[in-house]
Amino acid sequence: MESDTVIAIGTSYGIEPAGLRLSDSVLLEASYSERALADLDEERLELAIRESDGWRSLGGVVDKKTDRVTLLVDQLGEYRLQWNQKRRTSGSFPSHLVLLPNYPNPFNPTTTLHYGLPERFSGWVELGIYDAAGREVCCLVDEPQNPGYYSVVWDGRDSSGRQVPSGVYCCRLRANRLSIARKMIFLR
Repeated sequence: MESDTVIAIGTSYGIEPAGLRLSDSVLLEASYSERALADLDEERLELAIRESDGWRSLGGVVDKKTDRVTLLVDQLGEYRLQWNQKRRTSGSFPSHLVLLPNYPNPFNPTTTLHYGLPERFSGWVELGIYDAAGREVCCLVDEPQNPGYYSVVWDGRDSSGRQVPSGVYCCRLRANRLSIARKMIFLR
């Protein structure tokens, strides 16, 4: 239930049909502006879902560099960004390494890849694109990263800047000793 310690930031957004459970989690992302927050601490921003008795806090990861709050969700409904005085400021992270399906898929000319690193993660992250024969097409991420959610856009080009041909490609996320891969289709 909403109280005086919770303040809605902006408007809510409905994704219909409300209550429908998804077979795979999706990354929900809400942006904010410093001006909309006034004197509120952005570390206490979170996402919430409307339920029959009010708004339920879900948490989320606050990225001050991009002014966004992100969270993995597995159901449709009405969501909003809110400031919660009682929120722990440590953030909310996935429980395990996550690589979500790219969107759109099939794609042309670009697609967005979303991934999440768990709370206690510490190490090097590689996100690469590979052709059907397993050859590396390009490397999108090759750096140490902290826990949280990330997004990367691939423009359908190889490491030399040339447009790749239509076909099936694989996106592979490697973090420490863990690896996840997903197929995607590029259509010209």
